[in-house]
Amino acid sequence: MGTSKPFGGIPNGTPLVPSWIEEFDNISNEDEESEIVEDNDTSSITIPINNRFTNPRSYFTHFINSKGTKKYHLTNSIRQYVKHGLGGPKTAAKRMNVSNVTALELLQTLQNIRNTGTETTLQQLNLDYLIGQTHEAIIVGLIDFFAPPGGLIDEAIARQSLIDATIELIEQGFENLEELNESQLREYTINFIAKTIERRLIVDIALRIIELPRTLSDYKTIEEILHSHIRGCVDLAIKNVNILNMEFLDKKLKLIYENAFEILEIEEVQ
Repeated sequence: MGTSKPFGGIPNGTPLVPSWIEEFDNISNEDEESEIVEDNDTSSITIPINNRFTNPRSYFTHFINSKGTKKYHLTNSIRQYVKHGLGGPKTAAKRMNVSNVTALELLQTLQNIRNTGTETTLQQLNLDYLIGQTHEAIIVGLIDFFAPPGGLIDEAIARQSLIDATIELIEQGFENLEELNESQLREYTINFIAKTIERRLIVDIALRIIELPRTLSDYKTIEEILHSHIRGCVDLAIKNVNILNMEFLDKKLKLIYENAFEILEIEEVQ
């Protein structure tokens, strides 16, 4: 997996609703009668749908029609989305299982690079073609490896969110994967988790209505308010978590998602 072409940089300004979403549009809206969430630790959980996204969509539409000025509509939309649309924080977190696994795999690899070096880690993954490339090219190659293009909607959400988080990491000007510090890894993790939740919400309730803003300024305002709110909740959920302790993180990442959804269910949009 991946590509051996020289790295040319990730395109900046990744949109709130990227091009990959169109091919999955029918998947996310084709049947609103029932949905089954698979989880490795429990039996399948059936979520009663029956127009479960109607109220969240209605509030979200009001928020967009206000051009982002009536933030209480976004608060109500997210609350309804978590509580009734997803069946509560615990079930909502289970829907993020693909993103959870993807994040753990990449974070573990970045930790291995810190501990044993880039070349050894890449050899262990049979990614020898990345040896000697720039650190930006290596991390993009790792994204292709752990979240290859062409997957279903959950895989696409994980991949796009990794790209978004990587763009921000590169823009911060990191110089060496072997010297990534805890603060950088924490920011990378927070940005990834926030983006996966944001894109999951967009897929579920906002594929059509997100196109309502008439100007680029309106669009950016709405995007910034939504991302800032979700990111702030994730930041609270991950507080005091030791990102460098992979054994701990392996057990707690799903709980971080659950805590983030709990905070989203009660937190006012500022």
